[in-house]
Amino acid sequence: MLTLRFAATVSLCLSALALGGCETTTAGGAVGANRSQLLLVSSEQMDQMSVQAYAKLKADASGKGALNQDPALLQRVRTIASRLEPQTKTFRPDAPAFNLA
Repeated sequence: MLTLRFAATVSLCLSALALGGCETTTAGGAVGANRSQLLLVSSEQMDQMSVQAYAKLKADASGKGALNQDPALLQRVRTIASRLEPQTKTFRPDAPAFNLA
């Protein structure tokens, strides 16, 4: 019985420590939704992982010749993106500064 209590106490303490390292996010009221999220990975780690994944995706697509080479289409996409970028600050204030080129 003592071993079971000890194991339960240790398990509870470890769980509390693990969750203590987590982060919460989401600015309330940005679009009328007040909610919170539990992040198991920091925003900085997520940004770094997404940059690495995007670079790999581009390299793989380039290696397969799957990237579009049409300059007119590229200009159209960039024009649309430039109009959308300023609106992203509603959801995340630092988003317009992201460099996705």
